[in-house]
Parts: sequence; structure tokens; C-alpha cells
Amino acid sequence: MLRIKGYPKVSDVEFAIIEPDGSLSVVPKSQSRPVTPKDLNIDTQYEGLALPLIIDGEIQDGNLKYANLDRNWLQQELKKVNISNAKEVFLAELDTQGKLYIDLYKDNNANKPPDI
Repeated sequence: MLRIKGYPKVSDVEFAIIEPDGSLSVVPKSQSRPVTPKDLNIDTQYEGLALPLIIDGEIQDGNLKYANLDRNWLQQELKKVNISNAKEVFLAELDTQGKLYIDLYKDNNANKPPDI
């Protein structure tokens, strides 16, 4: 189970705890944990959660309103990547930096924005 969690050597593990549900929690030794931006004193931007605008071909009007956007804006964004109908879209999410990620039912990379 340690290998599955990404710890091939027991010597890298400070604690391994079998949880009540049978899963394994691992606390690595401080020398064996991955380096984080905080460890290197690197500032990062807030990432937050992406806001789904289309789920399973259905436009999420409440989320558009929450983002101060409308269907017109969304249709224009879809048109930019040659998508004529929201029904073609499995998932479209807007991240906290304003980038729109679009995943189609039919995988056709030509329909995805270039930065995706």
C-alpha cells in the first residue's frame, strides 16, 4: 500500500496509519516530502475552483450570472473555437484567471482553444 501511495521505501515514511475505513494515510519524513513553492519562498497566484458554465450540454445560467456573464458572451466564446451549439460541449469551465476550458463530447482538438 505504501508503494501505491508513492513511497517505495519504508525509510521515507514517518507514519503510516490505517484509517477506520481501511484506507492508508502516509506522513512522509520531512526530508522525503515534495518541495512546495512555500519551501522555496515563491509567491503563487490564487487558483480557486473552476466555475462550470456548461455541464453535459446544458448551460448553467446561475453560474453565468455569478460570474457576471451571460449567454451572449458564452456563445461568442464558443463561436471563437468553432462550436455552434452548447449541446456539443461535455464540460466548459471558467477558471479564476478568466480562462475558459472546453471539453467536447467528440474529441476534436481543433475545437479547443490554443492555450488548452
